[in-house]
Amino acid sequence: MSALPEKTDHEFTGDMADVAEYCGADIARALCEKLPGIEIKIPSVWTETSMLAALPRKVADAIIASFSAERLYIPTDKHSPNTRGKARALHKDGLTNPEIALQLGVSERHVRSLLNSEQGNRRADPNQIEMF
Repeated sequence: MSALPEKTDHEFTGDMADVAEYCGADIARALCEKLPGIEIKIPSVWTETSMLAALPRKVADAIIASFSAERLYIPTDKHSPNTRGKARALHKDGLTNPEIALQLGVSERHVRSLLNSEQGNRRADPNQIEMF
């Protein structure tokens, strides 16, 4: 007979539910606060160049111990009214999608969507044939 999971004061889902279960809710919250909207491959050892360097070393070590070599998606719920404009400006400044996501507090997927939507709003070139 297996024990029922202990009730917790959080409502994490997906990868963060696993982090909360194995490392604790505080560590899952720390990930969500410091690396929102990022998909990260957990390194096998801590380095200063890893995204985990944004976290306290003790927190990073706990994540590495439980999830080494796995990919984790860290969700976000933050939205800004002018996120598209900010994303475009940061992209023009040479920032990568993960860097933009971290600065804006949104996911990499959302950054891609924001940047790609610019292409979708272009006027049709009269010299091109209609494909669809």
